[in-house]
Amino acid sequence: MQAMPGEEMFRIADLSLVWAVLDIPEAQLPLVEAGQTVTVRPRGATTAYKGRITLIYPEINVATRTARLRVELANPDGALKPEMYVDADIETGAAAAVLAAPLSAVIDSGDRRVALIEKGEGKFEPRDVTIGRSGEGYVEVRSGLAEATRWWSRRIF
Repeated sequence: MQAMPGEEMFRIADLSLVWAVLDIPEAQLPLVEAGQTVTVRPRGATTAYKGRITLIYPEINVATRTARLRVELANPDGALKPEMYVDADIETGAAAAVLAAPLSAVIDSGDRRVALIEKGEGKFEPRDVTIGRSGEGYVEVRSGLAEATRWWSRRIF
């Protein structure tokens, strides 16, 4: 075999440290910052890798309304390969405990968020609430409810 001038013969790269470039919805951008911990799992694998966000790219993809994050990951076993798809979990939880309600207990019309408060004897009172972060079927309630409030949760199947 013969190599021509300028032809790429080998591509040598050290894959002991790799970057995962993640796309996240624009609305979730305020929840992330450089330095946050990220757990990455290659699709179809059970091994998880921990890394940190090292860069939040300064532009939004107009077509998908997503932002890009760069996560730096140690890759000691070489299992992470270029152009792989991965699933990622970003730790964005609050440092202190927060009041949370089931997502199904908050009605979000877009302009207004309402929780139905159980008053007893089959009666309910709508109460405006301010919500925050959400995840795992719950939403943070920043104002409008007290901790001892009983809210009505409807199940939708």
